Amino acid sequence: MTSPAGKTIYVEEAVREHPRVAAIIKHFSSPATKPCVIFCDSYQEIFNPKRNNFALQKEHPALIIARKHSGHVQPSPYGLGGKHNFYFSHMLNCIYDCSYCFLQGLYSSAHHVLFINYEDFFAAIAKQIEQLNNEECYFFSGYDCDSLAYEPVSNFTENALPFFSQHPNAYLELRTKSLQIKPLLKSKVVNNCIVAFSLSPAGIAEEYESGVPSPTKRIAAMQQLAEQGWMIGARLDPLMWHDKWQDSYSQLIDAIAKAVPPQQMHSITLGTLRFPRSMVNAVKERHPTAKFLVEGMIASDKALSAQPQIHKELMGFCQDKLERHYPSHKIIPNEVGSVL
Repeated sequence: MTSPAGKTIYVEEAVREHPRVAAIIKHFSSPATKPCVIFCDSYQEIFNPKRNNFALQKEHPALIIARKHSGHVQPSPYGLGGKHNFYFSHMLNCIYDCSYCFLQGLYSSAHHVLFINYEDFFAAIAKQIEQLNNEECYFFSGYDCDSLAYEPVSNFTENALPFFSQHPNAYLELRTKSLQIKPLLKSKVVNNCIVAFSLSPAGIAEEYESGVPSPTKRIAAMQQLAEQGWMIGARLDPLMWHDKWQDSYSQLIDAIAKAVPPQQMHSITLGTLRFPRSMVNAVKERHPTAKFLVEGMIASDKALSAQPQIHKELMGFCQDKLERHYPSHKIIPNEVGSVL
């Protein structure tokens, strides 16, 4: 994997001697070029200043290697029907540039932050599992980043799978739009790992998902994993109103059903597009003519979201279509919408 992020790498002094730092720098090195490595006291010096230009940085993002000191595991409002739901963020920001992504309104910087103290994340997760007396619980890794897209650099999944294999009642969701499935294919199947692919119809993906592998390629990756025995998730999040949307979502759902049999489909989530009001201006600034900001949407004091009737039609149509292929209990509507 090559990336503009390799041109400049910031490294916190706290992790300067960490073996993963040397491995990452080596990854971005070649006989002809070396990354520019700059040491800093805290990743926040680079990532948090208000003078950051998100759009400009998105063109050539730096990589910031850091240590996460606290808050490794947080309660999650999102769930798959389980009672105990948490998320963790070993990385901030995504290598892709989807026009509707909420990260452009969440952070002032587009640089990639990678927290390499994975063992501290696993220790926090283990503590949470222990506090729940080993009850079934879910840990979601794809909130602030794509769980797999940076895997050739981070090797995070390669480290996470052995940990979760030792905790069968703790489910790990890897949410992705990428094709970086090699660490999964070469690993023994971990039954409590859900590889969840975010998917949109081809036309939506082509218009709004810059740099992302096509839905056809993502579905092929889903099929490859399912055939090996991995549990798969399909995340139709966000559903978006557009011309001939019934046809495009029908085609997408049929393609998913052809690739992933019911026994390998863990869950399918549905949600319409929604932005918190505080993020709308940032999205409009980067995409002032984007149709998804106006078509079928309604603004309130709290959010920009799908009009109620359109939300109902999108959700109802897709749920009915999915129920022709999968048991209804595997289809999970997200009635508050989605921004992922």
